[in-house]
Amino acid sequence: MAMMFKPVMTLCAGVCAAMVAGCARSQGPDDGTRYSFALQDGFQRLSGELSFSGDADGASQIRLPGAWGPEAGLDGQFSDFRVSVAGGRFEPVLVIDGVIHLEHAASAPLVLRYEFSQDYEGLPQWGVQRVPGLRPVTQPDFAVFVGAAAFPHPVWSDDRTPSYSVSFSQDGLPVSARSSLGDGSRLDTGPIPASRFLDTLWILGGFDQASRVVNAVNIRTALRGDLPLAPDEIQTQSEHMIAGAADLFRDTPFETYLIVAMPLPPLPDQSAVIGTAFHQTFMLLTTANAPAEEIRHTVSHEVLHEWITGRMGPTDTDTDPSRMWFTEGFTEYFTLLVRLRVGDLDLDGFLAAINALEAHYQASSVRTMTRMELIDHVWDSRETERLPYQRGALLAFLADGRAAAGGSDRLADVLAGLIDEA
Repeated sequence: MAMMFKPVMTLCAGVCAAMVAGCARSQGPDDGTRYSFALQDGFQRLSGELSFSGDADGASQIRLPGAWGPEAGLDGQFSDFRVSVAGGRFEPVLVIDGVIHLEHAASAPLVLRYEFSQDYEGLPQWGVQRVPGLRPVTQPDFAVFVGAAAFPHPVWSDDRTPSYSVSFSQDGLPVSARSSLGDGSRLDTGPIPASRFLDTLWILGGFDQASRVVNAVNIRTALRGDLPLAPDEIQTQSEHMIAGAADLFRDTPFETYLIVAMPLPPLPDQSAVIGTAFHQTFMLLTTANAPAEEIRHTVSHEVLHEWITGRMGPTDTDTDPSRMWFTEGFTEYFTLLVRLRVGDLDLDGFLAAINALEAHYQASSVRTMTRMELIDHVWDSRETERLPYQRGALLAFLADGRAAAGGSDRLADVLAGLIDEA
């Protein structure tokens, strides 16, 4: 994830997939999990319904989103919980420490109804959210949210891979959504990990949407508002990086990729560019005055996350700070390398970027922090947030250079092997 604020600050919040936590749950006879949403007042309120088969032992749990990425207190977005067991009447239910506990007959059908909406007034603003636009947004004319921050979910066992169905309607008529999983008023999946489902971005309403197939990859966009880089340039940059990374890592690319971009509220005498990667998706948030080069680099960095570490298998977000030297630092190095390979940077530009990383690292007042100290304090300041980027990128540059000089496998070959084994 890349977040760049100029000229005053840089904010780098590690936002990745939220892993499902809690007690284990056994396989039931029906692994389908169904969500249906009726939109109210435009897109300001969603009346949700979650349906699934209860646990075979007669005790099930539903966990509400509590914290995701830079945002906390997400359970305040939900209200009016009611549960039906085995087709019975809907009864109010209590939430205890973010969890709904249910007792029922073995594998009984369960339905949870609830109301969901953003928990702040108006459009996202600095000082209300740490990163405006990452906390779910439900407005009269549009909505955007990630599943991990918006979907109550059954607590599955680690090896359970349910299928999912998500549908949207308004006044009884279907409403189309654009998401990491696809487009349409109803989206059905095969069996997928719960973490992947929760790592899905959802877009509803007033976005300019387009699709373009390049090298058999359907690259879809959903863009909104005044952006400093033209929509076609954002899409073209993404296409070049997807093709370049697939070639470098010798990895057959995915069939579809989603790009979402929205404006950030203005900052006095500053600009901001924030990128967040999801499964086969990235979201770009930017002030209208952000430099075009920062947009291009952020787009490129987020695309590279699809390989580092998206194509390397499941990850554990609880331990993300301890691995940011790799997840962010190596991504930063390979972002520059792929940009060089596709002609987006010349050699002088590539070396200037590496030298800038080195200069900022040497000037950092926190560069002597130990790894364990950084794990506990990585989000404390601009300098601590950037330290794993700098360390990892410089380590990758030095290691790759030494491998090339010694005739050994390059780092890209090593990562290609990790992708092959995932």
